[in-house]
Amino acid sequence: MLYGSAPGNTFTANDFTGNLATLHTVGNVSEHWSSAGVGNYYSDYSGYDLDGDGRGDIPHKLQDSFEYLEGNHPLLRLYLKSAVADALVLAERAFPLIPSSDQYDGEPLVRPGSGMRVEGSLAQLDRRGATLALLCSLLALGVTSAAYWRFAR
Repeated sequence: MLYGSAPGNTFTANDFTGNLATLHTVGNVSEHWSSAGVGNYYSDYSGYDLDGDGRGDIPHKLQDSFEYLEGNHPLLRLYLKSAVADALVLAERAFPLIPSSDQYDGEPLVRPGSGMRVEGSLAQLDRRGATLALLCSLLALGVTSAAYWRFAR
């Protein structure tokens, strides 16, 4: 998470792997994500390296529209990694109407191992997500059963 109270930092030669979101910002953040042709590695980078120099040929946007909205409205975290969030991101790519972060890494690296690793804990979230999905399913089943019992009489 980056706060707007310390602008102008430069982040290079880091490996961002397995994170739910690369960047969460609070306030007006103005950071530099590459320097002297060296950026960072992102496991979710979907660009390409046609010239084979180890750097992506297109910039990497650090936040998609859902991550930006979720950063400003924490209750949206309920929809993190859901079909709703994926649909919003897809729609925003086709029709960029939703405001989002302007943070880009202009020189993303295409191979890990460039420097410091910044890893997320996807396995822990997967367990919590599975538990939450099970509880929501049981709640929905209970509500449906109660409604059926009430109105079937």
